[in-house]
Amino acid sequence: MRTGCRWKAVPREYGCGSSIHRYFQEWLEAGLFDRIWDLGVGKYDELEGVSWEWQTVDGSRMKTPLEQEIIGRSPARHSKTNH
Repeated sequence: MRTGCRWKAVPREYGCGSSIHRYFQEWLEAGLFDRIWDLGVGKYDELEGVSWEWQTVDGSRMKTPLEQEIIGRSPARHSKTNH
């Protein structure tokens, strides 16, 4: 949900891209996806059990090889001159 979606690439049978995007934003704001996640975790806990004593979060961020080509060089580097 954070990387975006090509709404115009969604099959037309689901509606136009702008309408789908609007619905998505409404559902996101209403907390629908959080509720779906909570229900899924609850059901998994009921069936398999979740080890609630141990969790981890990975917050690493790194550029992909093509990202530099897409976003271009850093603006800070553009302002530097070679003397």
